[in-house]
Amino acid sequence: MLIKHRIGNGSQTSFWWDNWTTIGPLNFRFPHTLLTEAGFNDGTTANSFIVDNTWSFPLSLTSAIPELLSLPPPCPSRNDSKKWIASPNGQYSFKHTLQHLIGDLSSVQWHNLVWDSPIIPRMRFNLWMAVQSRLPTLDNKAMARHQNICALCNNSTESHDHLFFNCSFISPIWRFITYKCQLVIPTANWEVLVLQISNNWKSNTPSNMLRKLALSSVVYHTWEERNARIYKGEKSSQRVVCSKICSTISAILKLRVLRNCSTTSKILKDWNLSPSCCRPPLRPPPRLRD
Repeated sequence: MLIKHRIGNGSQTSFWWDNWTTIGPLNFRFPHTLLTEAGFNDGTTANSFIVDNTWSFPLSLTSAIPELLSLPPPCPSRNDSKKWIASPNGQYSFKHTLQHLIGDLSSVQWHNLVWDSPIIPRMRFNLWMAVQSRLPTLDNKAMARHQNICALCNNSTESHDHLFFNCSFISPIWRFITYKCQLVIPTANWEVLVLQISNNWKSNTPSNMLRKLALSSVVYHTWEERNARIYKGEKSSQRVVCSKICSTISAILKLRVLRNCSTTSKILKDWNLSPSCCRPPLRPPPRLRD
C-alpha cells in the first residue's frame, strides 16, 4: 500500500495486485472470481486494457468497479513508475515511513539520556527499557510464574524502584559509583529520577558523559546479575559486580568516548583514584562484600 504505481504504458504494473487505481490494489476489495470470469488471470498487466492509447475495460469489470471509468489516461510513450507515498519526494525514508504509520511523535524527555549516552548497543537497549519501566521485573503480572522476591537481596518484592535503589545488595554499589563520579541521587523513585537527570544532564560535557555512562553501567550490570541468579543459578559478590561496572566505565572512557577530549586525562585520573582519594567526598565509601 505504500508503493503507488503511476501508469505509463502499463506493461510493468499488475492490474490485480499493484496499487495503481484511486481505490488501491483491487485484490483488497474485490473477489478474485471477478478477474477470472472476465477472462484474465493473476499475471495480467494494466496494458492488457489499453487499446488505441486509451482504457478499454470489459463491461463486467466496470460494472463491479466503476472507479475504472475515472482513471487518468495511460501514456504509452513512457514506462510505468513507482512512488513511495510515505515520503514527500517519493523515495523511501524510514523516518517518513514511521511518521506515516504511527503519526508524529514528540521527543520524550529522556531521549538524551538514552540516545546521547556513550554506551554500547546492548547497554543502550537495556537502559531504553529501564527508563520506561519496561524491564520484566517480578512485580509484573507477565512474570507471575516466578516468585516475586528480589533475587539479589531475597527480602522484598522486585520492582524498578527496589532493584535500582532500595535493594540491600545494590545500594552499596550505587553509593560507591556515585561517590567516584561525584553524583547526588536526589530521589529513590526511578521514574522521577529519570526525568530529573534527563533535564539536568542534557549537555554532552565530559562530566555529564561520565554520569550517563555510570548510570547505564550500574543499570546494565544490576540487571545482568539479577538474570544470572534467576536463570543460571550463578551468583557474584558485591565486589565482583562493582568491579565489572568500574571496568566497563573505564574501558568505554578510554576506547570510545573521551579519547579526543582535552579533559580526558583528568577525568580518567579522577575515575581511577581510590575512593579515599576522591574529592570532594560526598559520603564515606561503603564496604563491599566479597
